[in-house]
Amino acid sequence: MTDLLEVENLRVSYRTSRGSIQAVHDVSFHIRAGETFGLVGESGCGKSSLGRAVIRLLDPESGSIRLNGVDLASLSGRRLKPYRALVQMVFQDPFSSLDPRHHIGRLIGEPISVGHDQRGKAERVRELLVIVGLRPELIDRLPHELSGGQRQRVAIARALAVSPELVICDEPVSALDVSLQAQILNLLADLQRAKNIAYLFISHDLGVVRYIAHRAAVMYLGELVEVATGDELWLKAAHPYTQALIEAVPHLDPHNHRISDKHILAGDLANPARPPSGCRFHTRCPHVMPRCSVEHPELREVAPEHFVACHLYTGGNSQ
Repeated sequence: MTDLLEVENLRVSYRTSRGSIQAVHDVSFHIRAGETFGLVGESGCGKSSLGRAVIRLLDPESGSIRLNGVDLASLSGRRLKPYRALVQMVFQDPFSSLDPRHHIGRLIGEPISVGHDQRGKAERVRELLVIVGLRPELIDRLPHELSGGQRQRVAIARALAVSPELVICDEPVSALDVSLQAQILNLLADLQRAKNIAYLFISHDLGVVRYIAHRAAVMYLGELVEVATGDELWLKAAHPYTQALIEAVPHLDPHNHRISDKHILAGDLANPARPPSGCRFHTRCPHVMPRCSVEHPELREVAPEHFVACHLYTGGNSQ
């Protein structure tokens, strides 16, 4: 598969009354055509900021965002507009992302350009509703008249309306119950197989990412600390932070038939306005070494397509 999206050294910052906060710091990754790339991490680590920068809802401070070889980070206004249709987004809460005043037909049909033929546009909207598993009769309903799962399907249909090559899914199932989560994840997978869509799938849930992603990255305080295939990340996690995330997932204790207690990672996420020097995870890491507080670890390949940013894998590990 060829690379559809190439992100290199991307930085995203916010200006506040107290100064600048860097939400994304020198992040690089690629997504192949028809691939799902998962992005996982705690709340506040910069996942959503990264996704919004890729779709250019946020302007990056520096770095490149190449889609089919064209650097979107260098474009604006009319020069960017032709590429808007190629990248779409599905947000976490469909009730917030869908205008409550507009019926479903308008919400899905608004991005569609079928000249002045409104009947042709309405037919396309009905087709999209069927594609995402909804009845065409819902075209005249308002968002509040639909269930949470139906609203998220509408949001997906709206994203598909312009035939994108990449869809950014920002926590698209976290507001749904488990049965609806499975339905939406299976729908995304079916659409990918049928239309060769690539996904940047953002989630705090490693289990969901393992289920849907071909490859995944773990993000901590604005940086990628590990990148691997979904199963490799789950079964052979190398970075202490990834290991802590996996250990925090509750599991059934076979001896007493109850959900065992979670292993809670010590400490809190550091202030992004004043990130720790060296490795940003060293203030919470159980394997911290003297060099961790002064030397920044770079992503390096420890196995085929498995990259880790940790001094445990760079040699000279003496305590």
